[in-house]
Amino acid sequence: MAEFKPLPIGIEDFKELIDKGYCFIDKTLLIKNLLNHRSKVSLFARPRRFGKTLNLSMIQRYFEKTEKSNAYLFDGLKISQTEAFYQANQGQFPVISLSLKSMKQASFSEANTLYTRLYCKIYNFAIPAMNCRWWLCHQEPPFILSSQSRWLCSRF
Repeated sequence: MAEFKPLPIGIEDFKELIDKGYCFIDKTLLIKNLLNHRSKVSLFARPRRFGKTLNLSMIQRYFEKTEKSNAYLFDGLKISQTEAFYQANQGQFPVISLSLKSMKQASFSEANTLYTRLYCKIYNFAIPAMNCRWWLCHQEPPFILSSQSRWLCSRF
């Protein structure tokens, strides 16, 4: 009798899904579509529980530059069978991932505090990432760095 892989109920991290052997419907050609269209903004509109967070995690794991390569996560998937152009983009960029799913605070003040902490986490990540190839090729920074940001983040 064939062994079934477990369903990834509640799993939002692509790395965890692959590493733990959960059932996965290969949607990696979404990455190829993103590279082909090269649009400034991409909208991923899906109903609740249709894998938006998991797809974004997959995209993050594909493009992000890490100390240990994530390439093994895509072995045997459709994106690994594409031309060299698509594979050359793998693991080449700093990726900033921010989810506001947990922002369910009772007051604006509490939500603002949490948002500020998230912003500071991203700010502190972005400082070393500025030395990346992407940053050097663009005149406009991908976000605004100001003395106010440095002061705000030094408080957390």
